[in-house]
Amino acid sequence: MSKRASSIVLDPLVMNIVNRIAPGGRSRGTLELAGGLLLQGEHRGVLSVKDGPLVIYQGGQIFGEVIVHGDVYVFGTVGADADETTSITVMGTMHLTSSAVVYGTMKCLKFATYDGAQIHGKIETLLPVLEAA
Repeated sequence: MSKRASSIVLDPLVMNIVNRIAPGGRSRGTLELAGGLLLQGEHRGVLSVKDGPLVIYQGGQIFGEVIVHGDVYVFGTVGADADETTSITVMGTMHLTSSAVVYGTMKCLKFATYDGAQIHGKIETLLPVLEAA
């Protein structure tokens, strides 16, 4: 019996990923972004991402309060060991890949994990918001 491998294909143009924190880059404080973010470096503080996903690349790290009005793809690290202050709220799907390591509190509309993902925190599923007709 053969197993079918799962994979994630990211297309920055189609996904509107227009912001980037490069490898070795460090950001601190409050960031409010229109358009997706490719995080290859580190951010500490408050992060709000609208109109695109947050992609935490392998080697990327995020600490603090994160709110994403779309999807999140975690290949890197969210929070740190014994971190009780990092929280990530995702209004779409939170994808934890095989290299993901997540601490703190995760709140998301939908949740997808892949073999190998490490979860060291609390997970809460959000209820969908119904729009008025």
